[in-house]
Amino acid sequence: MHAIFRQLRETVERGEPVALATVVATKGSLPMSKRAKMLVFQDGKIAGTVGGGMLEAQVIQQARQVIATRLPQLVSIDLTAEQIEAQGLTCGGTVDIFVQPFAPDANLAVIRDIEAVYAESKTAVAATLIAEDRAAIALLREDGTLLGSLGDETLNAQFVEFAMSKLGQPFLKMVTFGEIRVFLETILPTPTAFIFGGGHVAYFLAQTLHFIGFEYVVMDDRADFLTRERFPHAKAFVCHDYDNVCEQLDLTSHSSYVIIVTRGHASDFAVLEQAIRRKVKYIGMIGSKRKISILFDQLRQQGVSDETLRTIHAPIGIEIGADTPEEIAISIAAELICVRREDT
Repeated sequence: MHAIFRQLRETVERGEPVALATVVATKGSLPMSKRAKMLVFQDGKIAGTVGGGMLEAQVIQQARQVIATRLPQLVSIDLTAEQIEAQGLTCGGTVDIFVQPFAPDANLAVIRDIEAVYAESKTAVAATLIAEDRAAIALLREDGTLLGSLGDETLNAQFVEFAMSKLGQPFLKMVTFGEIRVFLETILPTPTAFIFGGGHVAYFLAQTLHFIGFEYVVMDDRADFLTRERFPHAKAFVCHDYDNVCEQLDLTSHSSYVIIVTRGHASDFAVLEQAIRRKVKYIGMIGSKRKISILFDQLRQQGVSDETLRTIHAPIGIEIGADTPEEIAISIAAELICVRREDT
């Protein structure tokens, strides 16, 4: 999403008009993310997608009208059974897409602020006024600062009061304040995978993580495994003994995913002991069922509850019959996606 707002900011700064199309409501089986956004430029070119095909073509056409008139539009599309059959589609349902114009004289400050929140991986709540007579966006930062305006002080106050309770939580919904509709979207820190072990599985997993929107940090006690050549997109490297490695890391509950794929049982266990005492989004550990049973028994002897043990994804990854490091990496990535999306 950072790329969309970066291009939005750059376009407005160049003095060119542009429209931002945002999916604000869906029902049924539809060919787009619930968080889909798309920029439509004056010449009809796009950045991002709201699903492709005839649906997207219709949104582009409407967006060019929005650019010309400077008036937002709520585009409602109903992919009925007849349309599905006529157009050879495999999905069906209804979708509302809000298209808002950004002219060269748009409020650049709030656009820059939203881009910065994404770029710096901060927590915030973004608000879009759903109206067809004016465009307005606002942003509530985690420190309670309101940036931009929805056009009315009372509405701003209602937004702030409501949004404060949603900071740090996955939230994506149209909310009504009185008779005024506002689309709210929480912006959460980019998820970070902390990969313990820099071996074969980590090597292939890191490549996939980059493409599914995860940052990653790699830890190993062997410096020659922690290189930019092996892990070109790594956020950081930590070369440290496994016994107290978690003390070197910033593990937070909403965005930290712990992946334990070290080269041995002892180091796996050392990391697991530390990880379960921290509030993180996900803990996964590689290993056979027998190995995991033995390690879990050791943790029970230390007083770790079965409830805590049930939160650990072990063996790590979704069961797809994975055998090679490449396949195991794919199964882990799939599980991370499931966990990331379970609250959205």
